[in-house]
Amino acid sequence: LEVIDEGAFLWAIAEVESGNNDRAEGAHGERGRWQFMRATWGDLMPRASFADAFNRDTAAVAAHKLYAENLARLNARGLPVDVRHMAAAWNYGAGTQLLENIARNFDYPARVAALYADRVAAGAQEGGRK
Repeated sequence: LEVIDEGAFLWAIAEVESGNNDRAEGAHGERGRWQFMRATWGDLMPRASFADAFNRDTAAVAAHKLYAENLARLNARGLPVDVRHMAAAWNYGAGTQLLENIARNFDYPARVAALYADRVAAGAQEGGRK
């Protein structure tokens, strides 16, 4: 059972999605460092404007909510809860097509997993110096 460092995971997602750029805008209307789509944002943050996806603090609330939702969905489906599956759920959604989407394009989860591993290792090194 892998224990995921949520902060390191969300950092890795944002790095892949936008280079951790709060003002990033995607080709399909995605916004902010986590590149939220309007519909996803509306589901997660019904009382916040989509313009708030550019606000780091507000977007972080949405990112933590989506993380929790994806975690619950993977658990409910009996799927592995590891960095690659969580990254795939973030990018493709945690619906019934998740495994098929992973099989077709494993690049995104692999990129997130590599950045996540580096971030966790860097944190462990920092912790060892104190």
